[in-house]
Amino acid sequence: MHHAWRRGALGPRQTILDLACGSGGTTIELAGLVGPSGRVRALDLSPEVIAEVRATIDARRLTQAVAEEAALDDVDLGHGTADAIWCRWAMAFVDDPIGLLERSYEALRPGGRVVSHEYLELGSWRRAAPSADLDALVLAVAQSWREDPDEPPAGIEIPVWLDQIGFDLADVQVVSDGRLSGLAWQWPREFVELGLSRLLAQDAITADLAHEIRTAHDEREAQPPAPDGTPALLEVIAVRP
Repeated sequence: MHHAWRRGALGPRQTILDLACGSGGTTIELAGLVGPSGRVRALDLSPEVIAEVRATIDARRLTQAVAEEAALDDVDLGHGTADAIWCRWAMAFVDDPIGLLERSYEALRPGGRVVSHEYLELGSWRRAAPSADLDALVLAVAQSWREDPDEPPAGIEIPVWLDQIGFDLADVQVVSDGRLSGLAWQWPREFVELGLSRLLAQDAITADLAHEIRTAHDEREAQPPAPDGTPALLEVIAVRP
């Protein structure tokens, strides 16, 4: 993630949109990156998540950061006011990813950049400390996506969409974002919660099994850190001319 920010030239005094900010780890790091003269606008659909992000912002007195509860399919991102947009694991979860990218284009100043990380193959995720329950969850979520005709293959399509909208593609590569620890490194926990919620809503998993998987994940997090990584991601950096 930090490599992508450096390649995308995110830095001090910038205005950055954090789309699908989750529990706010990236928001806090971006606020530190832009400094008190910059601005970070964090957006997420979940009111619980946004409440958590706001509490962290307030506790750290980060006056340069704001968190808003918003649906990415219709939120106004602004017009020519942003220097950069960070978007991670969001395109596959919106109804109109092309529309979101079009509004991102409008939100950026000329020379502004979209930096995106999106799934290429969810089933490629494996944890350094093996867990049969968590591996089963990954495979079940991946299968549920393959069987859902409304789920777009967002990662592989993003460079095409960006080019059609009028962005200049600066960099496209396959990455796996991994680390031992860190405030922004909350991907496994968020994946477990989102994945279980998805499977429970589809009646593809029982409440008892969901509890077992959560327990297995909690036990894994209580162990000494071990190297982990995300599934294969497509990293795209695009510039508004």
